[in-house]
Amino acid sequence: MEIVSSVSILAAIIGVVQVLKMSGLPSRFAPLASLLLGVSFSIYFLHDSSYITVFAGVVAGLTSSGLWSSSKSLIGN
Repeated sequence: MEIVSSVSILAAIIGVVQVLKMSGLPSRFAPLASLLLGVSFSIYFLHDSSYITVFAGVVAGLTSSGLWSSSKSLIGN
């Protein structure tokens, strides 16, 4: 996965999960939503459903979830 598409997918996942949480998704389901969105976005944007693309989506979902939680802890919220 190219670096530009990786960063774009991470930003899209974080944004969509935040919209879902504002519209009523409980926070405990946010990591699962990130994981599912990561796999979905990577398959959609990369036009491939191989196991490498699915694995890249799993990594993107888990990374976006961790990136968000670590940035919240650094800020102090």
